[in-house]
Amino acid sequence: MSKNKAQNKVTWAEAFRDIVVASMDRGQLPILFLFGTIFALIWKLDSTDSLSLLSSVGSQLKDWYVYGYVLFFLSLFGWYKTAKMLRKMHFEECDRVGREKSDLQTKLLNHNQP
Repeated sequence: MSKNKAQNKVTWAEAFRDIVVASMDRGQLPILFLFGTIFALIWKLDSTDSLSLLSSVGSQLKDWYVYGYVLFFLSLFGWYKTAKMLRKMHFEECDRVGREKSDLQTKLLNHNQP
């Protein structure tokens, strides 16, 4: 195996690290943690246990026992959308201030030259 192929190979640990860092940058780490926990629970269950869990959750949804969880997921989704909107507004404001600063610096530089 050549050095280039060995250097370009990405391990599962590097991929997982990149996913976690990207989710932290975008404010999605709680969502990643929630899905990871659910995936781990489902992965460890037997097929019969997972079927009984699914039917139990379905009956609890029908009887409104899991209403708080539904509201929790809805609030998580709302939080995600709000954070995304606020992040976009913040970056737009930073760009506007940066352009305004650059324009003012250019005007002052041109004004001071004889």
